[in-house]
Amino acid sequence: MRNSLLLLASGLILSTSAFAVQRDTEADALRHKKLENTPIYGELYQSLAFDGGWSSVCPGQAFRFKGQFDRNYAAWVDCFGDVIVGYYDNATGESSMYAVIDHKNVRTDNSIVSLTYAGDGSLILYVGKTGSKKLSVYVSEKENINKWEKTTFKTDVKVEKLSACNAGAQSMVAVLGKGNVSVWSNQKGLVKKVSEINVKGNSDLFKIQSFNEKVYLSLNNEMYVCEGEIKLAAELGDAVAVSDFVPTVDGFMAVGKSDKGLTISKINNGKVKSYSIKTDSVCGNPVIDMDDAKNIYFTKTVNGISEVYKAVNKRGTRWTVEAVTENSPFNNRDVVAVQNSSSEMPVQFMWNQESLKDVKVNTLSSVKMNIFQPKVTDITSPEQIKVLMKKVADWTLGRSYIDKHKNDWQWGAFYTGLMAAHERLQSPFYWNEMMNLGQYYDWALLPDQLHADRLLVCDLYLYMYEHSGKKHDYMVKPTKYAMDLHTSRKAKIDPHFKGSEYKMEWWSWADALYMAPISFYEYTRVTGDKAAADFAYKQWNVVEDYLYSKEDSLFYRDDRYFTAKSTNGKKVFWARGNGWVLGSMPRIMDSLPKDSEYRKHYEKLFKEMVAKIKNIQMPEGLWTCSLYDPEELNIGESSGSGFFGYALAWGINNGLLDKAEYEEALMKAWKGMTNNVTDFGRLGYVQQIAGDPYPFFYHQYHTYASGAFLLFANEMIKYFENK
Repeated sequence: MRNSLLLLASGLILSTSAFAVQRDTEADALRHKKLENTPIYGELYQSLAFDGGWSSVCPGQAFRFKGQFDRNYAAWVDCFGDVIVGYYDNATGESSMYAVIDHKNVRTDNSIVSLTYAGDGSLILYVGKTGSKKLSVYVSEKENINKWEKTTFKTDVKVEKLSACNAGAQSMVAVLGKGNVSVWSNQKGLVKKVSEINVKGNSDLFKIQSFNEKVYLSLNNEMYVCEGEIKLAAELGDAVAVSDFVPTVDGFMAVGKSDKGLTISKINNGKVKSYSIKTDSVCGNPVIDMDDAKNIYFTKTVNGISEVYKAVNKRGTRWTVEAVTENSPFNNRDVVAVQNSSSEMPVQFMWNQESLKDVKVNTLSSVKMNIFQPKVTDITSPEQIKVLMKKVADWTLGRSYIDKHKNDWQWGAFYTGLMAAHERLQSPFYWNEMMNLGQYYDWALLPDQLHADRLLVCDLYLYMYEHSGKKHDYMVKPTKYAMDLHTSRKAKIDPHFKGSEYKMEWWSWADALYMAPISFYEYTRVTGDKAAADFAYKQWNVVEDYLYSKEDSLFYRDDRYFTAKSTNGKKVFWARGNGWVLGSMPRIMDSLPKDSEYRKHYEKLFKEMVAKIKNIQMPEGLWTCSLYDPEELNIGESSGSGFFGYALAWGINNGLLDKAEYEEALMKAWKGMTNNVTDFGRLGYVQQIAGDPYPFFYHQYHTYASGAFLLFANEMIKYFENK
């Protein structure tokens, strides 16, 4: 949303290498800005899921079913190995998901899945594992993805692939094993083999579908019809490569890829006629829209990135090719057509969009639909703020591997906002992500548990423990160990940072006051163990006495900055450092009982800091990262500003701040923050990991800033609802 890029003050002193980094980053920001202005920029499309995908082993499927609801359904496997079924509601625009199989403590799994439905709207999910002869069948209640019944049956071969379809009142599934394909019918929960055939060689194309109440099977370049038994219906021969097919009234239509682009083959009465659609660099497997064979969806490589394209038949052999996505930051792949979706419906196809890659972890991908994300036009509307929250949360989660350890402080700060987003939006996507996180790490912290940064994830674990329905002790056992480790210490609290070998053990820097105390206060609230809150309050006071400048009503980041000066000779008070402190207090006060002996102390400090923050706010609403020297880096920074805005909104909503006095500052901060959010949900202008003011740019983002934004947005919904 913001048009201007960061301009650095000419007085900023940088080394030669720092200048080079600045130039490169500034150029990168300009490049991002240009690409993201593309009308069909790849990330502008709406996600059905921010974590999910399919592959050649687990081919994608999607279909529309109109009954009590009008929904598009799909199944996918997430990067934790969960098998998930989700939907997009065509009438309301809402989406939801359910983890039919929850693979605890498993990052990846060799599940192969196929989803279809019965005539009454019950969803039928087939799940196998490569190399196993057992196939599981999950049947949902009618049009309800939250309730499933499971049965199993054995196949004659070890499963390699699955493909299912709806055939009137029953579901059909084809099972591919080594040397064998068998077709099974599933009617009213009874699974029975229909027929089987032997297979020679590889199986490049494997798909079952129905047409005019007949069931068809494709295998390599051969088409079969299943009528009591499997019979060969057409054979294209090795000269024609087939990626997808649809039955027609008088035969078949098939599509493949070649050096020339796409190859269309029409098979009538055993005769094959083929021609080409010229388009270069086709990658992946093109698919035909089963409900309108005049549309073909495919991907092609452009500037090293796989983009989504659509071929449209105008008449005869004349086709036009048009781009669906352009300038995508990551590959788009594995397009699937949504069956039963007419051209009047909003969604005709879906695909996987890759995200960042981790060296030791599989690629994360999202499930995209061919509809654009809704635009936010009124930042004072609670309903549109919810849309904005979802944009920011989903985009950030779609970049899940920006940091190696998702149970460390960077993500812990994001989870503080994600918990607020979950409570506000009641999203099963967010709940599943948080539960997966706990399960994957076995609810544990990183090893150096005296370090404040390692403790923030305990806040998430306590939230999941409290809200999961059953309070399982294993969910908070590592947290209890960490709390006891601190409360049992006898050593004197030492807030010194510079030159101290114990600096990472005693919350001796401002950031630590966001990372650690809330977990102690929440532990006391949830378990009743008062020792944790007592310890946090005692340690907070020691650090506050040492780092808080009473004459400035601001915190030094640590004692290295007591005498430091900015470029223009001003005291160095870092925006995010003070944001960490100010943003922590609303959450602490929410955790404390109303009559807590500690509350007045936090209220007094909170009011002092907010009054100061209000007085040094920039005219456009945000705060510079060097609070006393706005000329050093003279543009608003999102992470510090997000926490300041959150504090303003929370203070007004909870009666600690006078609305007449602070409302103008709040509204300017909210407008400034929303200006930093792109249409696809990235919160930019975020200073990267640092300990003091440092240059930042339009395209730079981070998890902790998104967490602050979600907290801020949640409070703004309350503010406008109560206005």
